[in-house]
Amino acid sequence: MKRILYEPAFPFSEEAASALRKGGVIAFPTDTAYGLGADPLNEEACETIYVIKDRAPDQPLILLGDRIEDFLPFCRFSSTARKLAARFWPGGLTLILSAKETVPSWVNRGKKTIGVRIPDCDSPREISRLLGRPLATTSANRSGQPSPRSGDDVFEQLKDTALILLLDGGPTSTGLDSTLVDLSGKEWKVLRQGGVSPESLREVLGKS
Repeated sequence: MKRILYEPAFPFSEEAASALRKGGVIAFPTDTAYGLGADPLNEEACETIYVIKDRAPDQPLILLGDRIEDFLPFCRFSSTARKLAARFWPGGLTLILSAKETVPSWVNRGKKTIGVRIPDCDSPREISRLLGRPLATTSANRSGQPSPRSGDDVFEQLKDTALILLLDGGPTSTGLDSTLVDLSGKEWKVLRQGGVSPESLREVLGKS
């Protein structure tokens, strides 16, 4: 594993995007936790994430991007989703939306939904821009272990895996996981509470 310091003046994002284009898996900081990333159109790379994490094969990955437009080829972005995005993105809110048939099965594991988020962190957004599409991601930890909040956390858990590049940006800014909100049904529901509170969601959407 190559470990490099991520700084705004020397972001190394092009090196990270190049690694993704070659089918590699990288780790990078976000505002919530460190993530593992792969090119969502590369099946072998996405499957490598599951090997690195020892992740259950039925658990989907999510997409991290830079703009709402990045997600439109993969999901149906409803007016409700746009309201939440306008209020909470970039930030710690993951939206579970109805997936289009264009979502690769190895990303959402054959489910009818896909999770999407724009993080409040330059690193993954810049890598996504350079790659030309969102990143297929999940947290950069062994399954069952705490979400990593620093490059040291990632290195200690994954140093002996197939991870090829770690962008170490120091501690994450919030230390909280993102809130997961399912908008794929008739009513919205919180699947995981994180940095965005249910009360804040109700201010935008009303009662669940």
